[in-house]
Amino acid sequence: MEQPVFEKPLEMQQQISAAEQEIIQSLLQNGYPAIPAKNFNNDITIITCINNGTVIRHFLKRIFNVSDIEIYRRIFKFTINNKNIQIINAYFKEHMPYNAFIYSYNNIGKSINSILEIFGIELTDRGLFMKENMQFLSFNPQKITEFLNLDFLKYQNGFQSQIQLNNWLSNHQIPSMNSKEITDFFNA
Repeated sequence: MEQPVFEKPLEMQQQISAAEQEIIQSLLQNGYPAIPAKNFNNDITIITCINNGTVIRHFLKRIFNVSDIEIYRRIFKFTINNKNIQIINAYFKEHMPYNAFIYSYNNIGKSINSILEIFGIELTDRGLFMKENMQFLSFNPQKITEFLNLDFLKYQNGFQSQIQLNNWLSNHQIPSMNSKEITDFFNA
């Protein structure tokens, strides 16, 4: 199932703050795709796809007048007006919605990965893989939540607190499947 990539803020399927809108507009005006990830409070996470990290760092310094940017792999963190901001640089434009999912709510991907590890499955910023042979399974958030019997609609509607998110995650049900059945599930 092909995931949509939003080119314009008007096409976004969630309400975004004025600060998120400003960052997204700045990226779009400079020719870079951008979509928001879901978050709590004042935190802002924006997914983009710029294949050169040096370009992102210089762009952020120039556009937002920030000098203190923390960089970890493809994650750029800084603060503006007491808002914690993360710019996540996806490997490919097609992966942006997937990255928006795994980096939402202060990195929901880590929590989901800890559940999936018991299956020998690894959730990375490049997709979902079988660990034993690094066979690609998916980068479809709906399919990943479906595998764990989590209600994707609840995720789409959003969580107001860490407690709500944790309650949602704790409702997962671990399917009884072998490696072939897992592969078949994601290829169906």
